[in-house]
Amino acid sequence: MTRLAVAVAKAYLNLLPAYPGEYLLRPVPLERAEMEYDDECSEFGFHHFFNHPLEFAGKVVLDLGCGYGGRSVRYKELGARRVIALEVSDKMVTEALQFASTRQVGIETVVGTAEQQPLSENTVDTICAYDVLEHVERVDLSLQECYRVLKPGGTLYAVFPPFLSPG
Repeated sequence: MTRLAVAVAKAYLNLLPAYPGEYLLRPVPLERAEMEYDDECSEFGFHHFFNHPLEFAGKVVLDLGCGYGGRSVRYKELGARRVIALEVSDKMVTEALQFASTRQVGIETVVGTAEQQPLSENTVDTICAYDVLEHVERVDLSLQECYRVLKPGGTLYAVFPPFLSPG
């Protein structure tokens, strides 16, 4: 990172300091999963960005960057035949499975990255990437991988919340 970029970043942080939420400072088991689930059930769920309900019935859905699994569970409840929840952290996918168990919903979890998805070609009908692609190292490789694992005619839904409201 250049000195100018560092100076600009520091200036922005001085204008509007960022403070971690309580859920980061004092984590409570399944709290983040419940937050994701509640958000997906609200009027600001994934469907809000596309102005129509996402069609999951009978489909294989990849929740790319699943976080703690709250959205993954909701996708299964909305009729997905199979939900694959992919995240980079063992801890997070373990919590995703625990949350799914509390909701009596079966999801599969996979530890991996968006740039190297540990899935076969033409595996999924739908990929949901909610607040994910701005966190990857290589967006181009991540998108190539998404198209590799999508079945012909499959759909990639991607939302970049920080890009929608940068300030």
